[in-house]
Amino acid sequence: EKPAAKAAEPDAALVEAVRSAGWAEISSIISRCHACMMADTRQHVVCADGAPGCPMVLIGEAPGRDEDLQGVPFVGKSGELLNNILAACGLERGKDIAIVNVLKCRPPRNRDPLPEEAAACAAFLDRQLELLAPKVIVLLGRQAMQRMLHRTEKLDALRGRTFSLSIAGR
Repeated sequence: EKPAAKAAEPDAALVEAVRSAGWAEISSIISRCHACMMADTRQHVVCADGAPGCPMVLIGEAPGRDEDLQGVPFVGKSGELLNNILAACGLERGKDIAIVNVLKCRPPRNRDPLPEEAAACAAFLDRQLELLAPKVIVLLGRQAMQRMLHRTEKLDALRGRTFSLSIAGR
């Protein structure tokens, strides 16, 4: 018999630590998280690309293989495409655009994140967004849309629309 999968629940001590963490501390706090089984299979946590001061934030779903190996969101072929799109728009990663993910570890076989995994990572993403204080957030994919908008419609039904979000009371 296979052992039961570890339930993904937020680590209370890490949640408390991240609430007052500065930008430079967040990655270290995330790397100590073992709230779910993804921590046992990750190579790196994938915290962010960019820092406070970037006026726009892209929120992706979860790291893939290349991201797990490098510890940076949106690398590999998808990252190349994104970089080309940003360059064509006159935007630069890390300067104009910060990139974060709902999950900070790669799901096995790149499967969709489970709701409890997203909940276990929620405090990390919330603090990142609080510190980034973006003017614009672009949601990349269904998981990011569900996490940030708390909506369950199909992604196509919401594509191209704008929404207001409240982040840290702003």
